[in-house]
Amino acid sequence: MGMFDGIFGKRQVEAAPEGKLEKEMDNVDNNPVQESADYYIIRVNIGPEGNTKPVTRAMAPDKIIFTNLSALSKNPEKANEVVKVLKGMVGKHGGSIAMVSPELLVITPPKVGIRREKQAEEEKKE
Repeated sequence: MGMFDGIFGKRQVEAAPEGKLEKEMDNVDNNPVQESADYYIIRVNIGPEGNTKPVTRAMAPDKIIFTNLSALSKNPEKANEVVKVLKGMVGKHGGSIAMVSPELLVITPPKVGIRREKQAEEEKKE
């Protein structure tokens, strides 16, 4: 019993009924999309060797790619080189590329734009 239980009242944390989480997880659709979609989001990991071929193969007009660079975190020069190569490839295809975090890039096809914070701030000023 805590010192402030008498003043504030003691709260009891209710435990979730057993099986509730499993029941909810059964309702989640874990199957791949069966129907056609305009865009698909995929994840591509870049290994410590910095091979960009998996990203190149994944690029398509209907795919948004999240690229994980965490394997290159110990080699920042290699990471910068990979980002430059990816920027060049994306530029040739007319898409967009942006850093989501220090280890995650997002690459979009030509018809999907990326709104950056600076752009949003400039639009607010106008």
